[in-house]
Amino acid sequence: MDTQKYATLEQLSKTQFRRYTGLHRENYDKIVLLVKRHNLTHKKKVGRPANLIEEDQVLLLLEYYRENRTYFHLGVSYGLSESNVQRTIERIEAILIKSGQFTLEGKKALLSDKHLKTIIIDVTETPAQRPKKKRKNKKKVKRSCKQKRKYSGKKKCHTHKIQVVMDADTHKIICVHVEKGSCHDFNLYKKTQLHIHPNIKVKVDSGYQGTQKLHQNTDLPQKKSKKKPLSKTQKQQNRKFAKERIYVEHANAKLKVFKLLKNHYRSHSRFGLRATLIAAFVNLNAA
Repeated sequence: MDTQKYATLEQLSKTQFRRYTGLHRENYDKIVLLVKRHNLTHKKKVGRPANLIEEDQVLLLLEYYRENRTYFHLGVSYGLSESNVQRTIERIEAILIKSGQFTLEGKKALLSDKHLKTIIIDVTETPAQRPKKKRKNKKKVKRSCKQKRKYSGKKKCHTHKIQVVMDADTHKIICVHVEKGSCHDFNLYKKTQLHIHPNIKVKVDSGYQGTQKLHQNTDLPQKKSKKKPLSKTQKQQNRKFAKERIYVEHANAKLKVFKLLKNHYRSHSRFGLRATLIAAFVNLNAA
C-alpha cells in the first residue's frame, strides 16, 4: 500500500489544498483521525486488507464530492475497481455520519430562541439524471410519473431540491431537507414541518407567499404586479432586505463548490445523506 496520492498533496499550500479537496487541511486531518480510530475500535472482517490507507480513502471521498467524477475514473486513478470505489466511499460516509461530528443541529434547534434570533430559508436545485421510463403506471399514462416528479419547470430539467435553513448571525447551516424537483418551494417548506419558535424571525424570498399564515414573525420582499408597480421606497426596502438575505445565497454557492451538488447527480439514491455531509463540511470551513 503506497501513499503516493496523499504524498503529492503534502507539498501544496493551505489555499491549494482547500482548492483541491474543498476542506481546510486541519479538517481533513480530523476526518482521517476519526476513520483510524474507527478501524482500531471495530473488529476487522475476514478478508484481504484494504488497498488504500486511511489518508487515501478520505481523499477518494473528497475527490468524488469535489469533482463529481465517475467511479470508473476514480478507480483508474487509484488502481481500484468501480465496485471497490463505491464500497470505500459509502463506508467512509457511514463512519462520518455515525460519529455524530458531521451532522447538523437539525429542526429541533428551531424550537428554542436562546441561541437563534433570525433564520434565513432558501432553496437551491441540483440537476438530476433523467429517470428512465421502465415502469408505467396502471392508467397507462405515456409519460412516466417517475419523470414528472423530478421535472422542475423553473429549471426546465430534472432536478433535486435542497432547502437550506441558516442562522443569520453565525451564517451556519442549521438543517437541510431534500425533495424532488417538481415540488414548489413553499410546499417543500410545509412538508418539512418546521416548528419555529414564535420569537425567531424568518426571512424568505417572494416564492414563500403564505408563510406568514404558518409563522407570523416572517419577513418577505414586497411583490410588484402589472397594476401595482413598486414605489421608490418599496424598491429601497427590497434592496435592504436582499442584502440581509444574501448570506444564504453565499451558503448555496459554498455547497456547490462541491461539484456533486452543482453538476448532474448521476445516482438516484443517497442524495440527502451527501447533501447533509457537504453542509457539515461547509460549517467546518466557516468555523
